[in-house]
Amino acid sequence: MRVILITPPDSVEDEHILITRMFKEGLPLLHLRKQGYDHGAMSGYLTKIPLEFHKRIVIHSCYELAQGFNIRGLHITGSNIAYKNEIICRYKNKEGFTVSISYHALEELGNNDPGIDYIFLSPVFDSISKKNYKAQFNHAELTEALKRSRIDVVALGGLRLANIHEVKALGFKGMAFLGAVWGADDPLKSYLDIQKQTSNME
Repeated sequence: MRVILITPPDSVEDEHILITRMFKEGLPLLHLRKQGYDHGAMSGYLTKIPLEFHKRIVIHSCYELAQGFNIRGLHITGSNIAYKNEIICRYKNKEGFTVSISYHALEELGNNDPGIDYIFLSPVFDSISKKNYKAQFNHAELTEALKRSRIDVVALGGLRLANIHEVKALGFKGMAFLGAVWGADDPLKSYLDIQKQTSNME
């Protein structure tokens, strides 16, 4: 089961320290999503994370940074989806480099997406971090769509300790967390609790 943490949309106190601690505790993959950050801000964020952990970071913007930092991969967001083929051709040229994408409809899971390693599908449950961002999928239809997908699908939206076993039962190959961690009083503890529970699901 692929476990992913997404950075908070707004800066959190000691964010870089917390993320570094999470990496040291075993965080396998961080998606760096900071809407509004330009090249300089994104570069500055990456430089605050120890180099040894850069191979566990996927960026959601400023893709050109993939040529200067030894990161894991990049994620194609809705604003860039029209250029997905060009992005894949330009950046997916290193062994182990991943490209992921965001979808919001079950029909999109049937897209022919050569070069895509995994898909974010959202919202699976009512979002924790976004008000009025409600679950969209009938679970029976979702399960069938996941069975048909030729690409691994990662659940996003409203994931928390209480529903991670449901995520696995539905057939997802991974889960991405945001609000359950960054909305907690103690983000590190929240992440470690999730890590403990998901490690027992292998």
